[in-house]
Amino acid sequence: MAWAVNYVKRGMRVIASDGNEVGTVEDVRVEEFVVRRFGEAAVSIPYGSIQNVRGQEVVLNIPSSEIERESGLPGSRPAARERTG
Repeated sequence: MAWAVNYVKRGMRVIASDGNEVGTVEDVRVEEFVVRRFGEAAVSIPYGSIQNVRGQEVVLNIPSSEIERESGLPGSRPAARERTG
């Protein structure tokens, strides 16, 4: 199944393929969603990295070690921060 923007909602938990909780969905975009990671910078993850969506959880098809190494996840990049003031 091709996961897309209509399946992912803000506040959903994001779980890596190794079972580790990555963080929560902070923003939903056309080609990717932004995950606020615990104690780290947010990262954009492409919908192609989703293995399954179940209830309030997004399960990725990559282990947490690949998320930590942003360069190891094709299509991911640090999420841009909005400037205020």
